Amino acid sequence: MIAFEREDGVAMVIAMIAVLLLTAIGGALILTTSSETIIAAHFRDNLEARYAAGAMIDRVTNAIGRLGPVDDSDAMAANILAIWNSDRHAMSDQAREHALQFSWHHSMEALFGRVYPAAFARRAARQTAAEASAAAPLVRA
Repeated sequence: MIAFEREDGVAMVIAMIAVLLLTAIGGALILTTSSETIIAAHFRDNLEARYAAGAMIDRVTNAIGRLGPVDDSDAMAANILAIWNSDRHAMSDQAREHALQFSWHHSMEALFGRVYPAAFARRAARQTAAEASAAAPLVRA
């Protein structure tokens, strides 16, 4: 039997195996995290598409477009022909005007121009009323 008296390199081999193991675990964690991020992004996109599709029924009128069943090619062809034979430029203008109601600029203008000032005015009125009632002397009969 061969006897090994020197064990100088054993610590180095164990350290290298530990580093390799930790590297593999780190790589697996990175892969899992990036996969979870991609899955969450796909879920969010799917949810947004479902909400947008549900809102189309309320938002799309015959003046700006046509809606039909997804699996009915005859209805789709009829909608295409209806739009093709109508005044497409007027429909386009009306659709653009309708879409601009939901633009970033319009939304921020409504939020900061009307909603926030009205909320601040209501808050100030409530504070003034609370201060007036707190300042009024208590009268006992």
